[in-house]
Amino acid sequence: MLLAFPDTGQVHTATAVSMIATVLHSPALRGVIHRSSPRVPAARNYLVQEFLSSSMDWLWFVDTDMEFPPDALDRLLAAADPVSRPVVGGLCFSLKDREVSSTLMRKNTDGVTYSIAIGWPLNEVMEVDATGAACLLIHRSLLEQMREAFPGPNHWFADEVHDGCDIGHDVIFCERVKALGHPVCVHTGVNVGHLKVEHHDFESYVRWVTRNRVLVTGTGRCGLGYVAAVLSSLGMTTGYQDVYNPDSVRHGEIRWRPARGDASWLAAPFLPHFLGDVIQVVRHPLAVIGSLAGGGFFAASEGHDGAPAAWAARVSGLDPQAYAELDAPARDIARAAAHVVRWSAMIERYARVRVRVEDLDVRATAAMLQVFGTSREADRIASVLATVPRGINATRTRRQVDWSDLPADLEPAVRRVAETFGYS
Repeated sequence: MLLAFPDTGQVHTATAVSMIATVLHSPALRGVIHRSSPRVPAARNYLVQEFLSSSMDWLWFVDTDMEFPPDALDRLLAAADPVSRPVVGGLCFSLKDREVSSTLMRKNTDGVTYSIAIGWPLNEVMEVDATGAACLLIHRSLLEQMREAFPGPNHWFADEVHDGCDIGHDVIFCERVKALGHPVCVHTGVNVGHLKVEHHDFESYVRWVTRNRVLVTGTGRCGLGYVAAVLSSLGMTTGYQDVYNPDSVRHGEIRWRPARGDASWLAAPFLPHFLGDVIQVVRHPLAVIGSLAGGGFFAASEGHDGAPAAWAARVSGLDPQAYAELDAPARDIARAAAHVVRWSAMIERYARVRVRVEDLDVRATAAMLQVFGTSREADRIASVLATVPRGINATRTRRQVDWSDLPADLEPAVRRVAETFGYS
């Protein structure tokens, strides 16, 4: 096995210590080569050529600003295979915009751009669409195959532009590997630190995510599923009731995995204890009430204390016997109206950004992305908005509700909510 490191003129002390520790620990390491160049892709290609002129079977790329445990190489070799897994990387992290993120990538539906994976299985070998080359083990048979398949001089690494998007040389390498029918894998148990101004590794990632989680929340039936789909399509992976769902809130087991965002109306009561940012999604109150009432949201909870609707009524302080004297249709509307008033009040004081789902356009979407500490080009946002169906979780049971259908004691409060949200 040959260790190769490209550098731009300096090597971090921690990287040198890691390399020495690996030499002392791993009998598989038989040599070290390096190349200094301001052009990293050219340095990597030079090192591949040097490696192929040797008799070694495996090439291990390590950047000069990485820190890794002494057994990192042994664990990568144990996971790799010349045929089934000729490329295995370590779990690396980087700072993108102001977000600490992994280098695990999934290709987006546009077939060109990539999104950073949010969450992954711990201590497992997983296949990805692309990963960085900062800690990458590669078998020589694959590099020889790439030399024959792709024109030189850059058979392996090259920065390219695809459909107007800059694609880095490490991603191009992964695309070429997959084009030849081979998987690109990452061992999530091989934790590699990135030595920038701050040290970025798995622990710092978890700390950062804990402080920078995002909740997208609102009332029931306000369009949270649609907003989550838009954000996820833009690479800001946002689950839909992955964290806050009926089972987790009923049993009090709110568990965040290494994930960035969750969209759930059930999250509202937990906002006082939430450390991250809150995006409030709103929809015209009468439309929400009509959707809740038409779908029998509150009627379905009668006699079922564990149902989400009954739980919501209880935690918002709504008397279970409230509006019991009304007939079923009117009672559904009254309880839905009470939900809108009480649930909105829970969220309003914590919201950093408020978005009216009917007006979700490029500008409003860009404002949400700012909460994630990132941005996307206007054309890409517009493309996603045109692609994601607005009725992603729509039902056909919406009831037409007018102001006159609301109970007299609730109509003024619902009107105030509508005015606060900018609805006439």
